[in-house]
Amino acid sequence: MACGPVDKMDSRDSEEESTAAVDDLSRLNEQILESPQEIQGYLERARLYKDRGILGSAFEDTRRALMLDSTDSEVHRLMGSLYYLDGQLGQAKYAYENALLFESDDTESMLELAQIYLVLTNHDRAMEQVNRALRVDEQIPRAYLLKGLIYRELGNKELAKSSLQTVTELDPQDAEAFNLLGMTYAEERDTLALVYYGTSLEVDSMHKEALYNRAYFLQEQGRFDEAIADYKLLLSRHPQTAIAHYNMGYIQLGMLGDMEKAVDEFTEAIRHNPRYYQAYSARAVALEELGRIPEAIGDYERALEIVPDHSPSIDGLNRLR
Repeated sequence: MACGPVDKMDSRDSEEESTAAVDDLSRLNEQILESPQEIQGYLERARLYKDRGILGSAFEDTRRALMLDSTDSEVHRLMGSLYYLDGQLGQAKYAYENALLFESDDTESMLELAQIYLVLTNHDRAMEQVNRALRVDEQIPRAYLLKGLIYRELGNKELAKSSLQTVTELDPQDAEAFNLLGMTYAEERDTLALVYYGTSLEVDSMHKEALYNRAYFLQEQGRFDEAIADYKLLLSRHPQTAIAHYNMGYIQLGMLGDMEKAVDEFTEAIRHNPRYYQAYSARAVALEELGRIPEAIGDYERALEIVPDHSPSIDGLNRLR
């Protein structure tokens, strides 16, 4: 895979986006002042705050909307999404259940509940909510995506593939479904995985997981030059991906035997993640091979400062001392 230039947002685009957000906020502030008993202004402003990561203000506006109309399912759905983002899964579940009290065919809330149950590894309840949504509308791509995830976690790869294929038929632009299909075939060491990863990236060239998964699959297949090219492509689009440097270092160290390049890649991994103890330990191995023993000892020691019971680093120190 060729290594292309990084697409960076022009500063003018960023300024325009920021200005638009400020304008939207000003408009909503005026709307709320003019109609303080109408919930839509609060809901729109809450969503704006949510999109900008200002959860406290988003919660505040959603609670105001809830005080004005506690029977509006949209308010409860928004509250559920805020609790989910805040990691309060119990409260999120309660909010989505409330949404369904006031709108019994609310498939969005059903699928959000399924997502919560999936996170909690309650697969039966998750599947129950997915099937409940499909009884309302059997053409919802996300429902089949969640089914695919549930089946993957249950180890039923054939049903996972079937559900994920249905997603791609209903929505050919769903990059994540193609990525998950790639992952499922990769677990079977089937090179069809590369086709699905490629399709995922045709839909979304920035899909980080698909980029990484394809590179790692090539690495596992022993196609090291192609894997390195893919890791470089991943880094051109997501420069802070420390594990890409680590894996390239691993290839250089264990498969291609270039210790200098291995040291360089592990150093880059550490630069992006200073607590990457596996990278310190792996770099120590490469330094040891190069005869740079004091530096190797230092790296083993640093790895053990981060994880005191890291066996490879303990063995390395015992070998060198």
